[in-house]
Amino acid sequence: MFTKHTGYMKNQLSNSSKYFFLVIIFFFNSIIYGQFTSKDTNLVRTIYHRTFDKDLISGYLSAGDKEKVTAGLLCLANSDDTSFVKDVIKLDYSKFGDQIAFTLGKLGPSKLSETYLLEKAASNKSRVIYNSLGKIVDSLKLSEILSEKLSDKNKLPNGISLLLVNSYLRGIKTDSSLVNKCLLSELNSGDDQRLFDALYALYRMEPPAIFKDPLTEILATKKSSETYPIVEYTLGCLRKMSAVPADQKLFDKLIKNPDWKIRTEFIRTYVKYNFTTETNLFKFADLILDKNPNAAVQAAISVRQLKVDKSLKDTLLVYLNELIPDSDLSNNVRGEVFISIINLLDENPENFFEQYKDDILFRHQFEALTDNKFSTDFVFEYLQNEIPDLEESDLHFAAQTLMTLQDSLRNKANYQMAVNTFLNSNYPHVMAVTALGLDTNYIAANSAILQQIVFEQVLRNLNDANFSEALFMLGALSKNIGEDFAQQIFAMMKTSELNSVRKFANEQISGHAEITSRNDSLFDAIWEFAFAFKKVQVNTNRGSFTIKLNNGYAPITVGNFLKLASEGYFDNLIFHRVVPNFVIQTGDPTGTGWSGPGFEIISEFSSLPFKRNAVGMASAGKDTEGSQWFVMHNFYPHLDGNYTNFGEVISGIETVDLIQQGDFITDIELIK
Repeated sequence: MFTKHTGYMKNQLSNSSKYFFLVIIFFFNSIIYGQFTSKDTNLVRTIYHRTFDKDLISGYLSAGDKEKVTAGLLCLANSDDTSFVKDVIKLDYSKFGDQIAFTLGKLGPSKLSETYLLEKAASNKSRVIYNSLGKIVDSLKLSEILSEKLSDKNKLPNGISLLLVNSYLRGIKTDSSLVNKCLLSELNSGDDQRLFDALYALYRMEPPAIFKDPLTEILATKKSSETYPIVEYTLGCLRKMSAVPADQKLFDKLIKNPDWKIRTEFIRTYVKYNFTTETNLFKFADLILDKNPNAAVQAAISVRQLKVDKSLKDTLLVYLNELIPDSDLSNNVRGEVFISIINLLDENPENFFEQYKDDILFRHQFEALTDNKFSTDFVFEYLQNEIPDLEESDLHFAAQTLMTLQDSLRNKANYQMAVNTFLNSNYPHVMAVTALGLDTNYIAANSAILQQIVFEQVLRNLNDANFSEALFMLGALSKNIGEDFAQQIFAMMKTSELNSVRKFANEQISGHAEITSRNDSLFDAIWEFAFAFKKVQVNTNRGSFTIKLNNGYAPITVGNFLKLASEGYFDNLIFHRVVPNFVIQTGDPTGTGWSGPGFEIISEFSSLPFKRNAVGMASAGKDTEGSQWFVMHNFYPHLDGNYTNFGEVISGIETVDLIQQGDFITDIELIK
């Protein structure tokens, strides 16, 4: 999704992008009722504290009341405790089937769950069941299921694609020929839902060459809808295969599609097209002027990835140079065109950089400078001149650029001083980017001073939630410095007041997380708002959109969001992350993606799908949410059940589609 900073799901030790993240589609066949109510204080409290009181939950499961049972099931789905499986499978599947299947899937691998779900799959609608089985089965059982179903003369069960992709995402593999047979069959099922499931599975997996022809046929004959983004995912699959159709009619059909989301995926995919004529090249490049700003940004990014010969590249450079002074271009589009020109230049980009840099945002300037065509001395001198006057939101882009100079400058005192200054920064994002970017050679040569800085930074920021992700990065750096030093750092982190930091330290020391207590007064403050309002109107410089809140599924998240909104917390905050046809993200007062309200709340996972319009919470891992939230442009099912879904845009989606990076919220109105 969504990560709190640029890039969506982050491995805390090695990957700073998180991830951190949809059209109307449900993975579940029946209506799922709202789970929690304002009367469920104690049940939500036990979830908040991650204590999962067995007697309390047992009372909900045995209540007979639909709302209470479903609330109890949702509670268990967040527990990660497979000892509850025996309690779940005692419930009436005819009444609670979808909720039972979802809960068993979230609880994870269990032979008891596997046996139960396979038994239910024989006599019930199977899509939700196979979706959950993909989160449970091992390789042997997966192979058995596929062999059995492929030998059956009846059609494959609905949901077989979800079984495959969920197993794959867990690292569970089986005979590729069985997988391919299943997915080829589903692509030809004649049912749009099953077709989409197969396309989604292929997109998340690695589609082999045998799928080129059937995917090309789908692209030529099928349409997307508000329910199933078939064309977008077909394009994505072909992109991953580097198998772009050469058909001119199809090229013209896609480039003129009225849906900006399809145009955006066309732009991403057709960078691999064989451009041999100026006509097609200019058709593509003209998308930089697309009426949708996000499609335009994507086009400005993608032109630098085009495969063209020298004469066409020269023609493209002339075209792009003429665009730079265009006053109608947004700052984001102009910045990406600037980067693309530098990327396409054969040599000596310094003159071009100097000519236009004053009209380009700093973040685009710094990204451009990472191109190795620039001399190291030019880049470092530029950084030294600009860094003293940079705003906080630009400093981490400067840090990223500084990290690219290590090979050439690692032994120079003024470079080492700059690195130490960034690592010792008071800004968590600057510290984190620097810690993550240091290579092993630099660390080995400067271990003494790095130890001192890391120790002091951990000690200084141990209890500040805004530094939690930076502390993870410092932990990773400490391991690269030396195992003994790392154990000292993790022992310090284990004393933190922050649950996520203690959990991280415990995992590094003992290999597993430990249950830790949370601030009950924060729960009480949030709970007051959990059901106080049903909707909010988000007013931005581009217009307004209205969010219907999922109070019954994510009361802690909703309560926290409403409390912050009532205090004006979100007023004037920018959308710091916009990924075209994926997500817009906001909620960070620093505008960097690395900060929040100074505390953490829990994740609240549910079966609600991350469809187009869905509103979710950015995260650096389970239970690290704070104030950053996102709205989906399109449907990305891999987020389902892995991020907190707390709302849905019910009006003003056209505003969401127009929001660009750097746009801002003016205020949020609370609606009863």
